[in-house]
Amino acid sequence: MSRRYAVGVIVALVVLIAAAAGILWALLPGRLPLRADAFQKPDPQSFEDIERGRYLAIAGDCAACHTARGGKPFAGGLPIETPFGKVVAPNITPDRETGIGAWTDDEFRRAVQEGIGRDGDLLYPAMPYPAYAKVAPDDVLAIRAYLATVEPASNKVAANQLPFPFRNRALMLGWNLLNFDRTPFRPDPNASVERNRGAYLVDGLGHCGSCHTAKNILGGDKRDGYLQGAVLQGWFVPNVSGDPRVGIGVWPRDDIVDYLRAGANHWTVVSGLMAEEVRNSSAYLTVADLRAIAIYLKGVPPAAAASPRHYFQGLQGLQDAPRAAGTVSMRASSASPAWDPAFLGAHSLHFPNHHGAFLARITTSSSSLEDSLSFRWRPARRGLFRGRRGSDRGSSDADPDTPGSASKE
Repeated sequence: MSRRYAVGVIVALVVLIAAAAGILWALLPGRLPLRADAFQKPDPQSFEDIERGRYLAIAGDCAACHTARGGKPFAGGLPIETPFGKVVAPNITPDRETGIGAWTDDEFRRAVQEGIGRDGDLLYPAMPYPAYAKVAPDDVLAIRAYLATVEPASNKVAANQLPFPFRNRALMLGWNLLNFDRTPFRPDPNASVERNRGAYLVDGLGHCGSCHTAKNILGGDKRDGYLQGAVLQGWFVPNVSGDPRVGIGVWPRDDIVDYLRAGANHWTVVSGLMAEEVRNSSAYLTVADLRAIAIYLKGVPPAAAASPRHYFQGLQGLQDAPRAAGTVSMRASSASPAWDPAFLGAHSLHFPNHHGAFLARITTSSSSLEDSLSFRWRPARRGLFRGRRGSDRGSSDADPDTPGSASKE
């Protein structure tokens, strides 16, 4: 068999597999337009529907990605770093040439909930359509009604700036088949109305799992890592399950509400990615919705596997005594798992205790269990910290956002 013939066979097989995947994707539920009588369609001229859409857009934190620093609201242009390269958030203002002003309602819904652009291109999950698939269609179109009222901005964005081969959107056919759960949100008949509302916000509009759920090698959610913590863009994203040891299970509901509303409680303060979320989104949610989120999160069961916080399992005794600013040296406990190579270098670790919160800077040089660790303690600051999503984020002096969280410096 000649080399040219073998290459031809391989190419033909790839084309056939892609075509088969495309046919399967087209036949999946939800690919056809929704019937007009399937739900109560919002009135784009109704103040109540527009105002509801504004609230839902805030709950979805749309501005965080679609508003660039110094740019017009929702005009796009913000670079978003992913493990596979950079994508740039598009313009979602009602500008007809460079925004979504010429889109139909169904084109908008398909993009938001199915990850399919107006021209049929498959979107990347940096736009969290796997989470938005759980949002009710009338809520999606209420957001559309609100976006139609914002100031149009002419800003053409080249969204796909990924390197080869990831810039080939056809790869998303396979990603969707492996990672995209299209199941709509279904209330738990055995749960309270509040808990179901919290689940709807956390899993849908809030897309909390986009950051707080660990990812597999393809960037999809790990099935056993739901809200158990992850590492994202150099930040340690904490466990927000009801686990009393490594999650927020010991936090009273009112403390969770305070954290989401004000960015601080007696446990910790926000920073980095979470500071953006509070500033742009959860600070504006109703107390009823924040309480629903708190009720749901405290009911999320711990995972059987260890949280990413296990890297610091041997250090927990440090939080039991008051500490002044200074330097402490110790060795990692031999009972602790190996240090993840991703955490080599300088990091910050936040330890709350009954005497106040302290921040430790950790320095490691290899993955050995017996490495010497250097800590530089100082009192943690309180308040909200500046930062942006994307490549222009950050301050090396920011404090982590939850007990036991770390930020890479």
